[in-house]
Amino acid sequence: MSTERVSAETQAGACSYVLLMLLQRLEAKHGGLLDELLAGARADQAAMNAAGAMTEPVQNIFSETLTLLRQARG
Repeated sequence: MSTERVSAETQAGACSYVLLMLLQRLEAKHGGLLDELLAGARADQAAMNAAGAMTEPVQNIFSETLTLLRQARG
């Protein structure tokens, strides 16, 4: 095992890739899961907006979350 440090960007990319694969396999076994996750993320995003609690970093997180879920859905 290498002791060499990898960049945070590389680690995040690897985590995103593994998460994408897991989500696709879960969707295959539990059809509709990704639609439920998308709906939940959109509802949470709307609630944060309505509460006036949406900051730019949080908006970026929601944006990336929705992108990832849409990618997993195909």
